[in-house]
Amino acid sequence: MPVNRPPHGGHIGRSRRRLSSSSLTTFERCKGQWLLKTQVGLQQPVNIPMMKGHVIEDAVCQLLMRHAPSCSNEEELMTWCHSQIDGIVDLAMVQFGSRIDSLPKNSVEFTSTDIDKDDIKQRLLHCIPLIFEEVRRCHEQNGGPFLEEFRAGLEVFEVPAPCLSKPPCHPYPEYVQPSQPQEIDQKPIWQTKDDELTWNEAWEISRPWFKDPRVFQPQRLYHPDDWASGELDVVYRWSGAIHIIDIKSGKSNSPFASSLQSQLEFYAWLWSACFDGEIPTQLSGWYLGDGKHVEYQALTQTEIEARNITYLETHHEMKNLVEGIAEFPLSAPLQCEGNQAGCSWCSARYENNTLQFKSKHADMKIPTFDFSPPFQQLSSIQSRVHVRGKLTGGWGPLPNHFGEYVLGCVLVVGDQHVVVEENEPGLFAHLHQFLEQDVVIENASSGVWRDQPRLYLDELSKISTKTNTHEIEITRLGLLQTRANVEGVILSIQQQSGTRLNGKPWTMLSFSLWDGNNITEVVAFGSSISNTLIELKVGSCVKIMSAEIGWRNGLLQLRFDSRKTRIEIN
Repeated sequence: MPVNRPPHGGHIGRSRRRLSSSSLTTFERCKGQWLLKTQVGLQQPVNIPMMKGHVIEDAVCQLLMRHAPSCSNEEELMTWCHSQIDGIVDLAMVQFGSRIDSLPKNSVEFTSTDIDKDDIKQRLLHCIPLIFEEVRRCHEQNGGPFLEEFRAGLEVFEVPAPCLSKPPCHPYPEYVQPSQPQEIDQKPIWQTKDDELTWNEAWEISRPWFKDPRVFQPQRLYHPDDWASGELDVVYRWSGAIHIIDIKSGKSNSPFASSLQSQLEFYAWLWSACFDGEIPTQLSGWYLGDGKHVEYQALTQTEIEARNITYLETHHEMKNLVEGIAEFPLSAPLQCEGNQAGCSWCSARYENNTLQFKSKHADMKIPTFDFSPPFQQLSSIQSRVHVRGKLTGGWGPLPNHFGEYVLGCVLVVGDQHVVVEENEPGLFAHLHQFLEQDVVIENASSGVWRDQPRLYLDELSKISTKTNTHEIEITRLGLLQTRANVEGVILSIQQQSGTRLNGKPWTMLSFSLWDGNNITEVVAFGSSISNTLIELKVGSCVKIMSAEIGWRNGLLQLRFDSRKTRIEIN
């Protein structure tokens, strides 16, 4: 896929502040659902069908990457496609099993029907006629405008479509270790100039761009101003025009189907923003559950320009929806009845020590927390502080712990000092204007990183050189709260693993901790993931001592330090 890099860095940790197609469609359905899931990190029970959908999408790509043998008619090519399915399904089942094995223990229950091999095969078979619509169109147009370039072995596009006879194109090739090229048996078969177009040539020429399953790095588009991003499934380009397709493993009448048009239009707008105003001419969805091809009207230039305004307004609304330490259950008007697709937590009510739901969740009996010392309520954790001192030692942009390039400096008061940095790239771009001056910093977020206190600045922070500070309460650097002792009940657990840009693995375990009034995300990385954390269950009541205080997109996030943080299960 012809992807780009985020203008301000941030390729390691996906920013929750960027507008994406999934966050946009969720926000349009239910703002409460978006807030709890995307920002707070309160996850729903593991969705096995969704996990299976990702495996099926990868399997479709495995088929598209293969080279067809010489075929003189459509039937021969169709027969070859069907012959590939069983082997691809076997690979998909191995991948599916690996994903299920990586789930946290006690986090999900599933039956044999959830991992039905025949179901995966049937969905792949539904995809073949959808692929052939484009192959057939290519054959009818005699290979399109680039036939002879393909036959001559030229690279028609700067980023070639993924296929087995060519190495993958990594968005960050400088991080990829050199490897020995693999011998590939399959190679494209081309006719000579002026020969009649064969069906296998139409297969090769019409091969689209798609997410290469061999690439472990992010394959995303980032808006030039870095406030939006997206990861497309399939883009056809053989005719010289852009046709965007989103693959859905479910059926065209699913509760989520109403969001497809909005999702595709977002992709079209993002494509235009990233590629010099080029506007896709077709927008489609493939539903593999019932083999339906759904097509929507392409956006016009006027509509693209209008979305520049509406999407940015939505982005600002998202950023301003909540800040600090989130309340739960939600209050009106964010609270809903749980009747939108994907809604569950936003229907919660808390009465008589019972968390009640009007959706598929079962009611949960919650004990009373007394918050006796040394434990505190989440709402009492120090968030915004006002400090003063001299700013010096400016640095950056340099990567923070999320890999985002931010500005920083040091605030000095007497013999004490603390690092000050942007919470995210570009949130306080004028930081260095105050270097070597005595300043007052208002509304900074206090936290800790690698056992050192740190202050984070964002849009709500302010720096001035004023000397009159009687109207605000100044916090001494030695009194900055960097750790917290909290208690509550676990409402959701998620365990993730992946590969860094350089190919090294990473693991993260997170859970949502609720104390009866407020909720926060608690995370542990790598060696901090102990056996105790792995054995946690939804509904467990826990006490956490000496958790690191951090802030993710303006919201509280507590982190485990393997040396100091401790957890007790009641």
